[in-house]
Amino acid sequence: MKFNKNPTADWIISKGINFEAGITCRLKCPGCIRTFFPKETLAHRSIWRFNKYIPILEVGNEYKFCGNHSDPIYHPDFLQTLKYLNDNKKNLTVSTNGSGKTKEWWKEAFSYCNETTKWEFALDGIPEESHRYRVNQDGVEVWKIMKLGRSMGVNIYWQFIIFDYNKNDIETCKEMAKHYGINFYTQECTRMYTDKPL
Repeated sequence: MKFNKNPTADWIISKGINFEAGITCRLKCPGCIRTFFPKETLAHRSIWRFNKYIPILEVGNEYKFCGNHSDPIYHPDFLQTLKYLNDNKKNLTVSTNGSGKTKEWWKEAFSYCNETTKWEFALDGIPEESHRYRVNQDGVEVWKIMKLGRSMGVNIYWQFIIFDYNKNDIETCKEMAKHYGINFYTQECTRMYTDKPL
């Protein structure tokens, strides 16, 4: 299947695509809709496989894998997708919590990156405390993976969402990132949240 040339396709090519082909995440972040409405969130969704979504990968040049209801690294065809985009000189940004994969998996994933590929790792606080919001995340392991990616020449970004428990650690984390050549940025939490205090 091919997309016909039309104004919509032109817009996609120029603006890029935020693409979510999976439904899987291993975390239980309290501000995520998967946590407080799990059945409703996934009721009408399924995992798209590579052979079904490759037409979407063919039409654009700029992609972002930033799941609203999943994490892209848990998709069964993620490495195949990453390799395809790299082989075809596509620009890609991957947003992930970065937890639960082996070091060998990460080495393969990073080997499929080109100079325009960006990895955004969600690590909300010092590595030892990020799990306070990102429940089930191994922040210490994620930090190791971020440093591994940087040592392999990959563009690594540290996304730090500000909460009461981590607001006093921003400067420390910024210095940690700077030491390893990792890009650091903060952002306010924009998701719904429970009334359970952190």
